[in-house]
Amino acid sequence: MPDVELLIVGGGGAGGTWCGGGGGAGGVVYDATYTITEGTEYVVTVGRGGPKNVWLNGEGAKGQSSFFDTTEAYGGGGGGAYPNENGINGGSGGGVAHGTAGTPGTGVAGQGYAGGDGSANDSSGGGGGAGEVGHDAVTVTGGTGGVGVEYPQFASVAGSPAGWFAGGGGGWGLTYIGVADANGGGGDGTTNNQYSDAEDGVANTGGGGGGAWYVPNSSRGGAGGSGLVIIRYQTGSLNARGGTKTTSGGYTLHTFIKSGTFFADADDHPWGDAGPDQRNLQYLSTPVQLNGSATDDGLPDPPAALTYLWTQEGYYDPAGSVSASNAVPTMTSDIVPSGRASASATYNNGQAEAWCAFGGTNGWLNNGGATGWVQYEFDQPKRIGQYKITPWSVDSFPARSPKDWTLLGSNDGATWTTLDTQTNYTSWVSNTPSTFDLTNTTRFRYFRLNVTANGVNSYLAVKLLALYERVEGGSGAATFDDDTDPQTTVTFDEYGTYVLRLTADDSVDTGFDDVEITLDELSAPPARVSQATVEAAFGEAAAEARVSHAAAEVVILTDNEPLRVSQVVAEILAPMAIATRVTQIVVELLGKTSTYCGEPSLSPAALCGKPDVLAWLEWTVPMKN
Repeated sequence: MPDVELLIVGGGGAGGTWCGGGGGAGGVVYDATYTITEGTEYVVTVGRGGPKNVWLNGEGAKGQSSFFDTTEAYGGGGGGAYPNENGINGGSGGGVAHGTAGTPGTGVAGQGYAGGDGSANDSSGGGGGAGEVGHDAVTVTGGTGGVGVEYPQFASVAGSPAGWFAGGGGGWGLTYIGVADANGGGGDGTTNNQYSDAEDGVANTGGGGGGAWYVPNSSRGGAGGSGLVIIRYQTGSLNARGGTKTTSGGYTLHTFIKSGTFFADADDHPWGDAGPDQRNLQYLSTPVQLNGSATDDGLPDPPAALTYLWTQEGYYDPAGSVSASNAVPTMTSDIVPSGRASASATYNNGQAEAWCAFGGTNGWLNNGGATGWVQYEFDQPKRIGQYKITPWSVDSFPARSPKDWTLLGSNDGATWTTLDTQTNYTSWVSNTPSTFDLTNTTRFRYFRLNVTANGVNSYLAVKLLALYERVEGGSGAATFDDDTDPQTTVTFDEYGTYVLRLTADDSVDTGFDDVEITLDELSAPPARVSQATVEAAFGEAAAEARVSHAAAEVVILTDNEPLRVSQVVAEILAPMAIATRVTQIVVELLGKTSTYCGEPSLSPAALCGKPDVLAWLEWTVPMKN
């Protein structure tokens, strides 16, 4: 079992808002000889930094812990805020707010240090860093954030500056800001009468956010910087994948700035790559191209030729069953126990905030209007096949419940896919969930309920939003054109998501990789035309064709302008035509491209590329005059 170097940095804590203390840095775990088991998939969780306050003043939010398997680097503690001056405990502790009455947040032994104290002149302490205690405020100057820690072997991929991680945020100062130390990614605080947010911690360093004045004057504590996980080993000693893979100075590094998995196969095993996941809007009979490959390190000696095998490992039915339990844990804050809850606006009184839509007694309330969104972000993408909304008591507040909304999914928080739309829904029963089924089989990390109208009330309310994961099952089957060719085509007999595996075998060991193919049904089939119809549309051109299930467009290019016959289902058997004005025929199939390399009278086998796969090629075929 080989050893790797492992660095885990938790998300930084946010700075407090209202004479706020600096946010504590995320905890740091470093292991120079972490033993991994080959053939085991390790779950990697990257903690997010504590979010800045949205509406009212308050202490900074804690950062989220990062994990490699079960090894945890704790999230940083938030900075204190008036009138609750205490810094929050975490990987490193948050600084005290507004004077000396509060207590600094503590750090986790071996991962970080405590925050700094405030001054008698009301200035606030800096957040603790992974390398030292946060500095106390000095009279009218906010405390400096504690310095981070340096790992120069990781300088090529991360750090602020390169190789430095987990510095604390600076505290609010009555006259002068508390600055973050230059090493570690913490954010600077603000001063009295400064109408801007404090600096955020630097992303992927675990730096703490700076402390700020207060929200009514448009000044909020900075958000904590997100964490990261890095794995490093001598190049050639492992056959591994996961995260962003780079090499530097004879070492290979896997850098995770978002959650994922790390897998290391034995170094003498073949290494398979089944290609990227695909999502296809198409017909079941239309082949999907698979672009697999594999490499081998030459063992055994002499090396054996690789053999390949495609197999189907799973299937998710878009109308299949879902889990009986809610995939979202019962939340007690925006980031505890896992994931993150957020919203477009929130009551933010500790009882009706965003997380309360996923476990709070009273649910989520948007007191800023009748529309808005609330969302949950999983640590790992999920297939959600059903959701339930529980309204507040419709006897007391019938108009606060959603009426028009969409449920959206995303993997980056920026590009969204509509999963469900409801219009004029009024069938609410007090404190009783309404259930909505999805045909979704795609994994998403973010799920957002976007309400565009409620029952005409100034407040929008959701008591509980529950998300249920789709379970594997169903009768969908994949058929490979050649299951021994790493680059082949596959057809499917049901819509849904298929898990396909490419296995590479060097006669001694095997390696494999999986790919997911999702098929979504098109709204209507294309027009089916006969050869006579095609010839009539071509005018003087004649083409030998037969009806097939391959969706295509046939274009005739003349001396003047192209004549396009759309939605033709045709497979050209002999790519030739006799005409005086037609110079070439183009058959577009699924946007892929190949070129006819032979004489016009030759068979499709003269195609360059993959001549045996007709249904995914775009042909440019010269015509006889």
